[in-house]
Amino acid sequence: GRVPGQRPLRAPARGARHRAKTSGAQRMLGKPNRLDPLADPPALTERDLQSGLYSLATRGFIPPAADLTPAMERGVPVIQQRSAPLFDQAAKHARRDIAMADDFAAVRLDMSSPSRAS
Repeated sequence: GRVPGQRPLRAPARGARHRAKTSGAQRMLGKPNRLDPLADPPALTERDLQSGLYSLATRGFIPPAADLTPAMERGVPVIQQRSAPLFDQAAKHARRDIAMADDFAAVRLDMSSPSRAS
């Protein structure tokens, strides 16, 4: 059993986990390019580019020692540093209307588990 005053080892499971793969099969780097790094690189497709830089690097399309800084600096930055938005302190104690049960009569909660596509 559990010792009183101690936290459980893990949080209890909530909901159903999605156990299927979340991504499809990706194109691998061709064998001539894997054997000879100086061979002409294969043309990248739109699907390859949509998979992202990390995927391209792990599949061998981008060499491990490549500097990706210029790719990250072009366009909208991946990570932006800015001050966190805070709520208005004047509205902190403002009175709000309480929602009545009649407002929720049209709300329908679907409690069934998701069906699996075959």
